[in-house]
Amino acid sequence: MDRSANTRTLVEVRHCRQAYPKDANNELIVLDDVNLRLSEGEMVGLLGRSGSGKSTLLSLITADNTHAYNRKIHLFDRLRGSGETIWDIKKQIGFLRS
Repeated sequence: MDRSANTRTLVEVRHCRQAYPKDANNELIVLDDVNLRLSEGEMVGLLGRSGSGKSTLLSLITADNTHAYNRKIHLFDRLRGSGETIWDIKKQIGFLRS
């Protein structure tokens, strides 16, 4: 896709890592150094096996995961956590689950 200078970046995720405690000494890493940029006009499908981090990534982007505020996630040219509400984000994003 041609990303001209006029194309607005809608979502940008930089070096995102998400892990959950597995037991006392281990963690389950579901996202490790994930980088993603989605521009206006793009349609994207997120595919992967069960447990690969698809839902975690979407929940970070759509404000359904409180860990998003600890990540470098930009939505609509603003850093997450810079004053927007969860509803400000949700009214601009739609996604389908199958």
